[in-house]
Amino acid sequence: MPVLPVIFLTGGAQSARTTNRKLADSRQKVGAGIGAQVGAGASIRAGSAGVIKSGADADSVAVPTQQEASRWRPYLVIAGLVTSFTLVTLIGSVLLTVLNLPQDIIRWVAMVVLILIGIGLIVPKFEYILEKPFAFILPQKLQTLLPDYTAGVQEQLTDNDSARDALSMGGLVNDENKDLDKCDDGASELQFCGIAPSIKGIDSWLNTPDGEGIDLKDLRGQVTLVDFWAYSCINCQRSIPHVVGWDKAYRDAGLNVIGIHSPEYAFEKDASNVAAGAKDFGITYPVALDNNLSTWTNYRNRYWPAHYLIDADGVVRHIAFGEGNYATTEKLIRELLADANPGVDLPAPTDTVDDTPELGATTRETFLGSSKDVNFAGPDRYAPGEGSYDFPSDQGDDTFALDGDWDISTQYVTPTAADAGVRLSFHATVVEMVLAGTGQVTVTLDDGSAKVIDVDGTPKSYPLAPDVGEGQHVLDVQVGEGVEAYSFTFG
Repeated sequence: MPVLPVIFLTGGAQSARTTNRKLADSRQKVGAGIGAQVGAGASIRAGSAGVIKSGADADSVAVPTQQEASRWRPYLVIAGLVTSFTLVTLIGSVLLTVLNLPQDIIRWVAMVVLILIGIGLIVPKFEYILEKPFAFILPQKLQTLLPDYTAGVQEQLTDNDSARDALSMGGLVNDENKDLDKCDDGASELQFCGIAPSIKGIDSWLNTPDGEGIDLKDLRGQVTLVDFWAYSCINCQRSIPHVVGWDKAYRDAGLNVIGIHSPEYAFEKDASNVAAGAKDFGITYPVALDNNLSTWTNYRNRYWPAHYLIDADGVVRHIAFGEGNYATTEKLIRELLADANPGVDLPAPTDTVDDTPELGATTRETFLGSSKDVNFAGPDRYAPGEGSYDFPSDQGDDTFALDGDWDISTQYVTPTAADAGVRLSFHATVVEMVLAGTGQVTVTLDDGSAKVIDVDGTPKSYPLAPDVGEGQHVLDVQVGEGVEAYSFTFG
């Protein structure tokens, strides 16, 4: 709220006043949607949502003009900040006067809050206790009391070519990564996109001698593929077989594959969980646990999965966001290997099946935690904490609903009594569910087929329905006590 005047006064991502600057014979690849994939269809898990994109090579279109920000924009930003904090200060002073409180109480309250936050940063369990009442009270209350009046502002911020270009490659530009945006996502030919940023802020390493870290400078003279992934990400699960195949096929020819495990869930930060996931996928190449997303940020990445191909001189030559376009990536790997070692005897191209779904072919990834639910269809308010829920009489397509007594956390739900169920309306040929804890779940599809799944251990994906027919379907999942349910994923 305090910074809304900044947005309004500056016109969001674009200045309210702009001038046109001619671009001489400039031509630019323009794709449909944010970060459109050039090449074959691809699916991307962006931020927390699974976004599917597809299509043939984007058309090359002329861009005759470019919007240039007005010179007044910095002054408008300052005016917005002054307005914001002036209003907050005046309103705060009025409230203190009305309540007959001393004027310095804000300072003391701020000091106490800062101390508590500092303790929370040092002691994670205390941080969880500290934020739990706010997670229970504030988000839902605000959602109830404040309608989506910022929808127009959000559309203004993102519905323009400049915003789409910015979202394709993340922000936080520094000297190491400033040239990465010279690469077009999924380009069919090699490009030059600057020296590869360093791998930094890594918590620990897997599959290296004595857990030692890797410096990209030590790999000069060889080709390197950096793969950003997370082990519970359905998009990564379909992409990893291709990366594993390239590692096996081209390791002896000079290819180094480095997996950067960048977690979305808290449980994905646990080294033993990642090690178990890597083993399940057959990953034997080095994996860096980027638990603080330091390398993710240094590479200006926004997607799971994401591939950065680096040549023998340490220069990034290709970037591919999301699934699909594997044949192009492999072709460029082979080109760089041949450039690095002329006359190298390369094996035949790999033949891993591409299981990338078509655009709109599946329901979007469905999160059950309170922080990311977007398609809850129940008649009750979906709130953090314990509560009772009922299935709706008429549930919409591509939604989920709860029945029974549940405890809803920010990242997962768990039943607090027997006979708790989740009903999922979906369209996909494969349905999986990320589960953890100890107990059983009973899965019943709308064709009458049913099965019982034993859940034991850390969070991982369990197949619920591996071969579903076309069209919309309904899946009922009875979740036993002791089981934590995180999300549904689709293929």
